[in-house]
Amino acid sequence: MINISIPIVINFSGGKDSSAMLAYICENYPLNPKHVVWADTGWEHDGLDAWNKKLCRIWGLKLITVKPKRDFFTMALDRKMFASPSCRQCTSALKMSPIQKWIRNNLTGEVINAMGIRAEESKARALKSPYVIDSILSKKGRTVWNWLPIFDWSKKEVRDYLVGLGIPLHPVYDYLPRLSCQICIFSNRYNLWAIKKNNPMAIDRVAEVEDEIKFTMFPSGGIIRISRDDNCSLF
Repeated sequence: MINISIPIVINFSGGKDSSAMLAYICENYPLNPKHVVWADTGWEHDGLDAWNKKLCRIWGLKLITVKPKRDFFTMALDRKMFASPSCRQCTSALKMSPIQKWIRNNLTGEVINAMGIRAEESKARALKSPYVIDSILSKKGRTVWNWLPIFDWSKKEVRDYLVGLGIPLHPVYDYLPRLSCQICIFSNRYNLWAIKKNNPMAIDRVAEVEDEIKFTMFPSGGIIRISRDDNCSLF
């Protein structure tokens, strides 16, 4: 049980897992101070800021928005390459780092840093500990615990929980399995076909940067070809 005086930082994206985590924490830890922090990577779906604020208002909370020094495309242009599954700078530099900075600048003492990571998502995530001290942030009079409150939940449990509370899923779930960047480095060709149909400007934007830096977002070729080639395999 978490002491009611300990503030909880809720890493929020507007996706199903972070929405379920937000609801779970608000229902089960109503007295703890809460800070809902969203990292805007500069490559978010249109209107996501308003969507996230609406979800926070359900619980009477305000959304805190943080931004990295370089956004998704600025980072690609500076590095002359995109982030990749083996070098996930989009996660570390654009999401984790701005939230960690906010914690360092705003909180002292004991802090809970809550993230909507689930073991079911991948083998790597299944190896994580659901409650562990953060050795990087725990300095200078501050002790930070990284907490994964829905770590053991299945995707079905997440969706059923949100349905039971009447909390909607973002419209992106109508054609994609995840709410991430407009185009994620983990997107497969089926995702790209869906994005091509529902958000073609995102395909065009990536293509423009690919042309400028002479480096493709996916190893099998340019995004324009991948998104229209039925025989293309991404990895």
